[in-house]
This record gives sequence, C-alpha cells and structure tokens, in this order.
Amino acid sequence: MVNTFQDKLVLVIVSELESKNILFVEDGNHGEYRPLSHEFVEEGIPFVRPPDLVNGRINLKECQKINTTAFKRVRKGIGQGGDIVLTHNATIGRVAITNETDSTFVTNPQTTVWRSNNNKIINNKYLYYFMCSAGFQEQLDFHKGRNATFDYVSLTKQRSLVIPILEIEIQKKIAHILSTLDDKIELNRKMNQTLESMASVIFKSWFVDFDPVHAKANCTDEAEIENIAKKLGISKAILDLFPSEFEESELGMIPKGWEATELSQVCKIQSGYAFKSAWWQDTGVKVIKIKNIDGNRVNTLDCECVSEEIATKNSNFKLSSGDFLIAMTGATVGKVGVIYTLDEEYLLNQRVGRFQPIKYYDEYVKIFASSSKFFESIQGQAQGSAQPNISAREIETVKIIKPNNEIMKAFSSLLNPFFSKILEHQGEIQTLEKTRDTLLPKLLSGEIDVSELKI
Repeated sequence: MVNTFQDKLVLVIVSELESKNILFVEDGNHGEYRPLSHEFVEEGIPFVRPPDLVNGRINLKECQKINTTAFKRVRKGIGQGGDIVLTHNATIGRVAITNETDSTFVTNPQTTVWRSNNNKIINNKYLYYFMCSAGFQEQLDFHKGRNATFDYVSLTKQRSLVIPILEIEIQKKIAHILSTLDDKIELNRKMNQTLESMASVIFKSWFVDFDPVHAKANCTDEAEIENIAKKLGISKAILDLFPSEFEESELGMIPKGWEATELSQVCKIQSGYAFKSAWWQDTGVKVIKIKNIDGNRVNTLDCECVSEEIATKNSNFKLSSGDFLIAMTGATVGKVGVIYTLDEEYLLNQRVGRFQPIKYYDEYVKIFASSSKFFESIQGQAQGSAQPNISAREIETVKIIKPNNEIMKAFSSLLNPFFSKILEHQGEIQTLEKTRDTLLPKLLSGEIDVSELKI
C-alpha cells in the first residue's frame, strides 16, 4: 500500500474476522445434506452453481431450484440478498454479488458465501471489489491445492486469507465509485437484452410463426390490410411483401415462393487458422479460441497471443467488431457468440468458425444461429470418438427457410438499428470495464485519494 493509507489500513485474517462475527464465510453442503436429483423443481429455492456467476452478478431466476424438503435438510451455504459468492473448486476465483432485494438461496459445494456481518467495519460492496482485485486473486492462487481431478481452495485456506480494512467511510466511497460504473454497465447489458429479445420476437413472428402470411390468408377484405399491418407492428408496405398462401416443402408448410434450403445458400463459414503452439506468448495480438465463446458473447479477457509479425501474415483471420462466431469442437460445440472490440486486434483460431452471411442476411443468420433449433441441429451432427466436432461444411448444411430478397431487405433495414445500438452499448461496456479495472487497484491502494469525495 502507498503512504496515503499507511496510517488507516489494517490487514486482518478472515478467521479472526469470523471469530468476532464481523465476517461470514461458508461453503455449500457436502454429502448427505446435498439436494438429491428428484428434489430439483421448476419453482423453489435458487440453487447457485459456478456457471450462474456471470459478469459479477447472479440471476437467481435462472438458477436451478430445489424444493422445501431439500432446503430443510441444508445445513450451510445459505445465502441472502447482498451476499457475495466465490467459486473455489475447478473454476477458482469467480466472484459475484447478489442484489440487496434478492431472496434466500443455497450454494453448491464448489462455491462459498461471503458476507459482512458488521457494516460499520466492513462495507459489503467494498469487500466484493476487494475480492475482484488482483490482491485477493493472487492470494487464492497461492493457496490453491489439487485433488485427483481439480484445483481447489479449501474453506480452511479461505479462512487464512487476508482482508485490508480501511476506515468505513473510505470503504463506502471506493464502493460508490466502482458500483456507479458497474450500475451503468449493468444498465447497458439490460438494454442489450431488451433489444435482442425484441429482435427475436420479430424474427419468430416473420420466419417461424409466419404471422403476416396467416393474417393475409385469413383476410377477405382488402381494406383490412392496413389494420392487420398495425396489429402486427409493421407498415402496410412491408406486409404487402409477404405472400398470402402456403405450400409444401421438405421443412413442412412454408410461405409460397420461399425456399427450404441449406444455410450455405445465405451464409458461408470460415474456419480459423491453426496457430502453432510454439507461437503462443503472453502479449501481442490476441487469438480467439473455443474457450472464449461463452454465454452468447465472446470473452476476450482470457486470450493467448501471437506476435504482430505472425498476425500480419495471417490477416485473413483478423476479426472485426460484430463478427459472429461458433465453437466447432468439444463440450461447447454449437455455442455461438458475438465479438465486440474497440481498439484491440483479434485473430480467429482453428476449430472456431466465423459466419459470413450474404447481403441482407446478417441479422437473420445471427438470430437463427442463436436459436435452440440451430444448436440442436449442430449437436445432432457433431461427431467424434474423443470429443464432438463439426466441420464448416457440415454447419452450412443446416436446413433453413429462405424468404425472398425483398422481405430480407425489409427485415435487415428494420433490425440493423437494433444491432447497431447493441454494438454501441457493448462499446460503452468495454470502456466502462476498462475504467473500472484501472481504478480498482488505485482506489484500494490509496493512489487515488477519495477522502474528500462527497457521496
């Protein structure tokens, strides 16, 4: 720590804070107390696992749920709104904080609940940001052990970690600065989710349910066309582009004049380059691998690199912001994600594919390839004795319905602003994340003095 905090900082071991009931640290249930398979239900108490920790948050609505019978048997790892959850087994060091308004939840044995029991000594959000910092993560790495299968940091080792305690008002100010940035990041993510949902609704209406075609087929009065268009939320000019009849195809009944064909007719898949293992280095131009495709986006934080020279020689594999990628091998085969980049350069690695749609089909392909139907098609085709894999050509054989060009022009024109806004928001998210991550160590060390800040 720098001089600013030398007279204000106290380093305290977690076990000592626990003994004074200042801090609560507890992992999930093991053995006989764990929920049984038949105790998982559609509605119940959220059961948090490592994959549920995403971007520092936990959406308890999307977690698995357990029934009251299982919950009554649980003895530890019970969380509440505002708690912090840490992953400590296999995936080590992922941290997320729940909302203050969240209900009770239960954690599995690979996660630990952390909570400040005394907000006059430790601010819970300050604790969360410290746990996100390099100082905490390096401690975890130092104490990491290994069993027969995975790395882990035991509860005993977690209790031997050290927490820097500052004056509570300083903690609050640090937490306020960082959480303000996180709140804006979260708002942008929610706006993007809304835009993506709206785009998917339009896609489903036009190309899955064929609502405009059904509406026209059931319309006997031409004067009603205007009202039908309004009900569908489109202009009469767009509605006029749709046929009013269906015809048989190998994909079932489809709008008359449309085609049942392959993805190859509207999109090509470019496979990545086989960069040699000897080329990998810690700095340079980042390469996107299968592991980087995560949660319908591309995680660019954990990338290996190659030199500028190698990148220049393989410029055909350079990625651009908005490129849509797919994993072609392993447990994540068929998973897709969009890469967002502001000023960094990225390259496409082998066994990762890039979608290259023809004109007017960019939005159509992105939504279609994000659907469960597409994922199931890829999973069904993926083969391999050691691990599933699929080729670019096999991806291109997935069956699609191809509307006429005029409808695709209208769809692209309608949806393009949605995706442009998503890219804009994602650019803001990256800028805010970089700002937050730059500020975090400086605030915790006292390099940035917040004592005069009014909140």
